[in-house]
Order: sequence, then structure tokens, then C-alpha cells
Amino acid sequence: MTGKRPFTLGIAIPPNPPVADVYRALDLAETLGVEVCSTWDHLVEFTAAPEGAADDRPAPFEHQALLGALAARAVDVRIGVGVTEFIRRHPVIVAQSFITLAHLARHPPILGIGAGEQANTQPYGLRFASPVDRLEEGLQIVRDCLDGRVPLKIDGRAFDLRDAPFDLRPPAGRTPELWVGGRGPRMRALAGRFGDGWYPADLADPDTYAAGIASVQDAAGACGRDPDTVLPAGELVVYAVEDEAATPEVLRSDDARLTGLLLGADLWRAAGLSHPFGESSRGFVDHDPARVTRGVLASVPPELVARHVLAGTPRVIAERLVALRAAGMSHATLSFGAIRDAASAEIVGEVVHAIRDRTSGD
Repeated sequence: MTGKRPFTLGIAIPPNPPVADVYRALDLAETLGVEVCSTWDHLVEFTAAPEGAADDRPAPFEHQALLGALAARAVDVRIGVGVTEFIRRHPVIVAQSFITLAHLARHPPILGIGAGEQANTQPYGLRFASPVDRLEEGLQIVRDCLDGRVPLKIDGRAFDLRDAPFDLRPPAGRTPELWVGGRGPRMRALAGRFGDGWYPADLADPDTYAAGIASVQDAAGACGRDPDTVLPAGELVVYAVEDEAATPEVLRSDDARLTGLLLGADLWRAAGLSHPFGESSRGFVDHDPARVTRGVLASVPPELVARHVLAGTPRVIAERLVALRAAGMSHATLSFGAIRDAASAEIVGEVVHAIRDRTSGD
């Protein structure tokens, strides 16, 4: 895949109040020439505020209303979600929402879809059972809606549609793109089968990424799709510093250690470690904010975090992106956290410019 596509960048905008911070991030992306601005769909944020310190946790906006507001403001930047799911939202409603967004926006919006998390479902009375099976059925429904294969028909375990009409069509040239999140074998297979893009998170190791996108492309080919139609993308947490000597300290922060805690036990085992929540932990999928204590955070090795995030000076971060580019990645959405002031905007700009300088010749 290397060299077949231009390397594009995105910024992940936290969907948290005040809305001025969200607009500031979008405006910065426009100024920097970043191609994508995305947000995510949570009811509760995965934060490093332990012992249930609710006052310290940001409260997420509803993503679809937020994207509607951003559609009116975005000019050159594409907008989207990374990601939503089909437990809280029926796939037909998801398709309707994003085709509506395509009519509001100037460019095709990005519909990122994952299997969901317990923290955003079970406390609200929603069953988190067989989420990947549900995802597979939902992806088929959304794909049919986007491609105009109607009436909708599926006889599934989660969804039963019998000659259901769906008449809304996207405007010419602005059909939403379907990016499938997740990095497990079944998620990669679904990305190859249904996705316009593969969108794993926290996958900054080039060898692991290369193996992952290869399996996505194999899955696409196996079902008769052109493997090159699936965009190799990903979302990466960024901890940028002005001085490389500050990198170890930032990797020891609660926020960085939480990123490590949200990794699955398989990735801990690959590093020769045991997950604090047990060998069956699926990381963010099973995340329970009430279990995050100071002691648990302190048990997360900074060395593990460093393998899965982009930490360092803008130059170091750019070199990491070059390695991922060589491994097949064609789009990276960078998650910096909230952009609240001139200083945070400046470091984002330095990172973006450093990456552009190193990838502009591809």
C-alpha cells in the first residue's frame, strides 16, 4: 500500500464542553490543512480520575448533534465519528443520520463503527452480549442503506428486517465512508468485508500494524473486493513535548497509564506482562471506571504505553509516523486531547508540520 495513496492526517476532537474548545480544534485543523476532524460517541469518558471522582470527569456531548454543528462550520476538513456502535443506535438510524450529515457537510463524512464497550451500555440497561455478531449484522444493514440495496432484508439474531423501505440517498459524490474499528481477527475480517477503511486505535507498533492491514486486505480479497479500496487508517494518542527529556515523565502520567490499562490482555502478554484486570481482559471493551484506582494506574509500565502511543518531540513523533507509513498506514488521526489555549494549539501545529515535512515526498 505504501506510496499508492497520499498520507493524510486527522485530529480527534474530544466531544466535551465547552463547545468553544470543539470549535477551536476544528478551526485549527482548517488552518493546518488537516484532512479530517472526528469525535467519538460515549456516554461516559474513559478518564484517569480514580476512585469515582465524577467531578473530574468530562461529560460527553451527543456526537450526532455535535457533528451537525460542525458540518455548518467545516470548509475543507471532513468530519466524522470514530467510533459509534449498534447497541445504543439501530443501524438504520445510524445510516439515516450519516446520510443526513452528508447532505449538510461539504465532503463525505466518515462513519466509524466498532463493537461497543460495557461502560457505555450495561450501566444503562443495555445488554452487552455478542457485540461482534451484532456489529456484523449492523454493518450489512448500513452497507445496504449506503449502497441503495433496498428494501432492507436481514434475518439475524440482533436485527430482523423484512422488506423494510429506506428511501434516503446521499448526495452525489458525498456518500459517507464506513470505517470499521477494532484490531482483533473478527474485526479485521469485518473491515475487509464491509469497510471503506480500517480504523484501529492505539496501534503504533509498525510490525503489528502491517500484519493487521495484511489480514484486512486478505479478507477483502476473499469476499471479492479490491483490497486497495480499504483505507489503512488508525487513531493514535499523542503526548507531545518540547524537550525529549520530558518524555519519561509524561509516560508516567495518569492519563498515559490509563491508555495502557485500556489495552487488552493479549497486548500485555505480547510484552511479557500480565494485565491488572486478568488474562481475559479486553481492555477498553471491558472498562469499568470504578475499578480504576491509583494503585492500578501505578501498575501500568510506561514502557508498555510507549509502544502504543506517540510520545516525544514533534520530530520523534514524525519518525514514528514514517515507520507506520512504511508498514502500510495511509491515514492517521491524532488524539491530543482538548485544545484550550495558544500553547496547546502551537504544539499540535508543530507535530502536524513535522509529520508533513517527513511524509510530503511519498
